[in-house]
Amino acid sequence: MIRRIIVYFSALILFLCAFFVYTIISFAGKILDMTLISQLDRAVVAIAEDPLLLQPQILPRLKRLLQAEIFVYDLQGKMLLATNKALMGQVPTQLTPDLLEKLLAGERIIRSTGGPLRQALSLVRLPGGTKLIISLVSSESSLSLFKKRLAIGVFYTALSGFLFALVVSYHLGYYLGRPLERLCRYARRISQGETGLKLPEEGPPEIKELARTINEMLVRLREYQQRLLVAERQNTAAQMAASFAHEVKNPLTSLKLAGVMLTETLQDEEARRRAEVIVRECRRIERIVQDMLERARPIRLQRRPTPLAGLIRETVEAISEAYPEIDFRLDLDSSVRSEVDPDKIRQVLWNLILNAAEAMKGRGGVTICLRGGQKVEILVEDEGPGIPPEVSRRLFSPFFTTKPQGTGLGLAISRQIIEAHGGKLLLENRKPRGARARIILPL
Repeated sequence: MIRRIIVYFSALILFLCAFFVYTIISFAGKILDMTLISQLDRAVVAIAEDPLLLQPQILPRLKRLLQAEIFVYDLQGKMLLATNKALMGQVPTQLTPDLLEKLLAGERIIRSTGGPLRQALSLVRLPGGTKLIISLVSSESSLSLFKKRLAIGVFYTALSGFLFALVVSYHLGYYLGRPLERLCRYARRISQGETGLKLPEEGPPEIKELARTINEMLVRLREYQQRLLVAERQNTAAQMAASFAHEVKNPLTSLKLAGVMLTETLQDEEARRRAEVIVRECRRIERIVQDMLERARPIRLQRRPTPLAGLIRETVEAISEAYPEIDFRLDLDSSVRSEVDPDKIRQVLWNLILNAAEAMKGRGGVTICLRGGQKVEILVEDEGPGIPPEVSRRLFSPFFTTKPQGTGLGLAISRQIIEAHGGKLLLENRKPRGARARIILPL
């Protein structure tokens, strides 16, 4: 890449120099004519201000100043004075009538005399009203000399530009090409699946920004791959759980009914107690199976405007009967309503409030807050020991639980329900102690 930059940049400089030389040489004649006209204007102004410049002994000085031969004509077109009489065979001694007409009309004329000479003519008005025609003549050799000098100057300029282009293109290639080549190598490795790379953020600001953007993209890609892997595992687990639940449900129902019948028919107290254990464990397995089915099924919501304060009070009243020693404190905005599925939200509230009550171990308080605004926020705060760091990373993982009798599906299903509503479910520790569950829902 560095070699290509050097070649392309040098070729561009050479092309520009060649184009510049061609353009300048093409316009050299016009440049010389413009110079001759400018000299003629200077001569006209000088002679109009000081007619003594036309004296034969002074006119050669004016010639050296203007670097052109001077010829003077009267209004009839007849030559009166000449600084170089040797050119009188090439410069007309009598001007043509049409040329005189244009000059008397105030035009300035520049023309070729038919030989290697260029002639510029103009009318000059002397003090006292006298009029004369002034002519400056330069040879074509002046044009050739001008072109030659111009070509030499442009050649050295082009050579300097080429050398400068080599130096600049080398440094440009080193400064820009090497970081780009490095990015290309990393891009090839990324395309082959190496997403754990981190590109060095070096080089020009644009290259640094590109490398930084690619690094951010790689971080998001790794996060997406991780979420995809987790989702695939969860989907596989959900399918297995659904299949398992379907196979277990029917024999489990038969086993539970048999246990119920035994508790009603057995006379022996010890045998009846064991039958009741069978029924209780069957019901617990039924709850596990039901949770597994809930996890496996896609969530279907039946939304309707729901006053969330009433939903929270109903849930707290039901749980408080099982935990009379817990102080349940409510801070609810009764005006808050949201388009939700009330049964699904009640299920989430039940899981979160029950978890908070169980974390209290029979004493302390649980605070439930409901706030409105641009979004609905429900907080469930307890005064328990909080969430250990090693547990917080796996709280929403299916089948992960710290409870001896837990299924590990309550929080996973709760988050699935809240996300189906377009909201978020967050769990965090409080200071100085306790945990907080935050539900964020759209209005």
